Amino acid sequence: MTTLDASHARMNSVAVGWALSSVLVIFLLICALVAFFWPTSVFGQGWVALFSTKPDASIANLGAGVFGSIVAALFITGVFVGVHNCLLSRSKS
Repeated sequence: MTTLDASHARMNSVAVGWALSSVLVIFLLICALVAFFWPTSVFGQGWVALFSTKPDASIANLGAGVFGSIVAALFITGVFVGVHNCLLSRSKS
């Protein structure tokens, strides 16, 4: 029977940070478009309001939302990658 190599490389926090930031910004833009074209929808309003407190349908709202998404993604990345790499190093020893 063939055995599988279960060794894993450490996560690169820069790559994970960019990937998660991109995903959150794309979700924010999709929800902003939904909120713009369908203002009474709950789908877009909640996500946009999560990262911005500016008035709806404004450039300041979009900018604050993008900035908030990136900051949140970088914070989450720091915690997630740090914990992952710590647990990975413990499992190897």
